[in-house]
Amino acid sequence: MRNWEWQNYFVENFFSWINSVEFSEFITRLADDIRIKIASNYNKDEPDIVKEITASFKEKSLMRGKFFRVKTSAEFIHGSKSQVIFPFDKNELQRELGDIVFITVLRINRNFTLRKLSIIQ
Repeated sequence: MRNWEWQNYFVENFFSWINSVEFSEFITRLADDIRIKIASNYNKDEPDIVKEITASFKEKSLMRGKFFRVKTSAEFIHGSKSQVIFPFDKNELQRELGDIVFITVLRINRNFTLRKLSIIQ
């Protein structure tokens, strides 16, 4: 297979995968997990809710064949772990950056291709 043929094959398969029902259901399950954790812990304090969400995201992954794998996980960073200092109007302000970090990794052919870190407040 020529290089351009391999690239076309790869791109077609990748977009087929991320547009598949299987991938859509995976993303929907992730969102449902968060919604359920928030709803079932609504009367608790914010840190307790975030801990519940974090616990449910300790390595969720989806694979397609041996070429494509997406994995997501979460870490609790509420409080002193997520303090940042930034300049504001000739002063320095210290604020909490977020409560939870979501880390998403896309591996293609066993290589790290994309790593995304999202900090959520």
